[in-house]
Amino acid sequence: MISGKEIKVNNCRISIIIPVYNASSYLRRCLDSLLCQTIQQFEVWLINDGSTDGSGDICDEYAKYYPNFYVHHDKNNGVSYARNIGIENAIGKYITFVDADDYVENNFLQMMLPHNNEDFSVCGCKIIRYDGSIDVENISCFDYEQEPFNSILNHHLARTVWGKMFKRELVNRGNLRFDTSLRIGEDTLFILNFLCNVQSVYISDEIGYIYIKPQYKINKYRMTPYELINLYRQFRFIEVKLEESGYPIQSLKKNNKKTVGFNLLTLLYLSGKYSFSERHNYILDFKYIGKSVDGNIGLSGYLGKIYNLFEAVPSPRLQDIFLCFVMRLIWFKAKALKS
Repeated sequence: MISGKEIKVNNCRISIIIPVYNASSYLRRCLDSLLCQTIQQFEVWLINDGSTDGSGDICDEYAKYYPNFYVHHDKNNGVSYARNIGIENAIGKYITFVDADDYVENNFLQMMLPHNNEDFSVCGCKIIRYDGSIDVENISCFDYEQEPFNSILNHHLARTVWGKMFKRELVNRGNLRFDTSLRIGEDTLFILNFLCNVQSVYISDEIGYIYIKPQYKINKYRMTPYELINLYRQFRFIEVKLEESGYPIQSLKKNNKKTVGFNLLTLLYLSGKYSFSERHNYILDFKYIGKSVDGNIGLSGYLGKIYNLFEAVPSPRLQDIFLCFVMRLIWFKAKALKS
């Protein structure tokens, strides 16, 4: 069901898509930050994904008072389904995604809007962690003046859809949508598929997006090892396409392998669901898919170097014992930081 004033914004330049699920405690902060934008030719699509905490009422309230706010109420189908609904209804030249628990600076849309009709844009972000610490991340347009597209591909900010603008024409031409079967990695998959069709990009090194980073949770995504391995297989397919087009993507490949690999290790060794033989076979499948990519299955720093030594030993059982110890060590450290 869609509600909102039955008028479309004249000369709508940007469609903002916000999936909403039980976000009543911070949704107003997000929406109010959009009301303060320095440019006004935009529409907001609030996709209420089956909220049970009054978030839907807040969405209706904003749609009632602001003619460029629209609401779609649905049952709980997940964030990817909600974003796809937003894409289907968007009319702006560009699409951007905002998470309901985040917010943006007053000049977010102005700094993000491409200056020369570019296909894609990205800005810097402020990351606020649950312990109150703050980090700032951006892709410097000065450092990468010659090859901005390569810098985006190989930067970890390219793993999320927030803080980006996508030309809607290209999204629809490629029939690009979020994979509703995935519970992790759907952002990265969407962006990489989009970038395969991009001719020009715009980088703003200004900070426009404020990301509220949640605490780490082992069972947050409830994926299976098969789903994670299939996700990595899709990443590798896109990586090959990009390499065949001549793009240097060494950092992208290593980041994809590390990210999916670490999630696979977390699932295999901390959920308590899988036997030694199951763990061994899943890891072999993952390694086979990423055999031509540098880096190990998902460990970094000194732990990664130690694991590389264990890989040289032809003893799957010994490798398994090491991985079990390491993942439990990481989990206990995360628990200590949380407390």
